[in-house]
Order: sequence, then C-alpha cells, then structure tokens
Amino acid sequence: MAIYDDRIEIENPGLLPFGLTLEDLPRGIPKLRNRVIGRVFHALGLVEQWGSGIQRMMTAYRDAGLAPLVLEEIGARFRVTLHLRKVGPAVLEDTDQAIMRVLGDGAGHLTSEIAGRLA
Repeated sequence: MAIYDDRIEIENPGLLPFGLTLEDLPRGIPKLRNRVIGRVFHALGLVEQWGSGIQRMMTAYRDAGLAPLVLEEIGARFRVTLHLRKVGPAVLEDTDQAIMRVLGDGAGHLTSEIAGRLA
C-alpha cells in the first residue's frame, strides 16, 4: 500500500485469476483464487457474496463524489488506485442529510442525541 497526497495505491503480487479480466471486475463476475480459503471465510461469515467487493467500492466512490477507481495489471502485479479528489457532489440518503443538518451547528453531539433528533 502506498499513500500519496492525492491517491492511495494498493498492489497485490500476481495477476488476476486465469479467465478473469479487468473488464469483468466492475460487473461482479466472481473468480476465486483459493477456493479453500474462500469456503472458510464464507463459513465464518466473513464473506457476504463472491464478486461484489469491487462493485461496492465503485458505488461508494461514485456516491462520495470521488474520481473513479483505477484497476490495472502492471507487470506481474494487480493495482487498485483510489483517487482522493472530488469530481462531483456526494450523494446522501435522507438519513445522512438529516445527520449532517444536526452536525452542521459545529457543536459536539452524543450519538443518542443525534438519534433522538432524527426520530
């Protein structure tokens, strides 16, 4: 992992699993590299669904108004670049907007107080 002023780069040694392309990742096409570890993580409840992580990251970035993720295979490595610059407004749900209104006064608030003001 490398952290810069304008981005975070996360690299993994090795290419994508055979048969999986960069174009497949945003579509959520699952391909396990290690089925044994995958089954153990699933049995422990640490994995919700195969192939959904990149899609969720892309959605979260778009909703936050940030530049799109960059997915690359470089040599024998896979890299995800998370740009930190805003390219648009954040998309907030109604509850998030209500919380932001409460916090907008600049005063400290207890979680219970915020929850009470939303009810």
